[in-house]
Amino acid sequence: MTQSQIVYGIFVFLVGFFDGVDGAVARLSDRSTRIGGFTDSIVDKVCEVILLIAIVMAYPMATILGIPISLWVLICMASWLLTSYTRSRAENLGVSDLDVGLGARSERLFILSLSSIILLLFLGVVIITGIGILTAAYRFSYYGTQLKSTTKSNDSNQHV
Repeated sequence: MTQSQIVYGIFVFLVGFFDGVDGAVARLSDRSTRIGGFTDSIVDKVCEVILLIAIVMAYPMATILGIPISLWVLICMASWLLTSYTRSRAENLGVSDLDVGLGARSERLFILSLSSIILLLFLGVVIITGIGILTAAYRFSYYGTQLKSTTKSNDSNQHV
């Protein structure tokens, strides 16, 4: 299984790398479109889910700290989706300062890749699960504060 963890880690790295490259190329060549950005976001989520499910498929009987790997992956997946969803929803509601939290997608993929390459995949799963939960919670709090302050300033402007 040692070799498969290294290959998996390289694959995770390539997924993250090519995700960054495709957007940059589209912007530099002035070919970025709204549908392209939408499609990219959906493909990112599908890739994340596939990458995490692959761990369960490779190690179906594994446990981490006495908890089945399948439960770790479910919690991790939920935290990753919530991290992205909180940002997307806040952006939709007009929050402008969106790049907050320590566990953006690129960081999570890097940790997953590195931990796999150095043969500490399960530790990586624990770390990215924790980072995903903390980032989603922080974004919820941060964006909530931003939305409250925007609402208060809008309310005070209407009473003038």
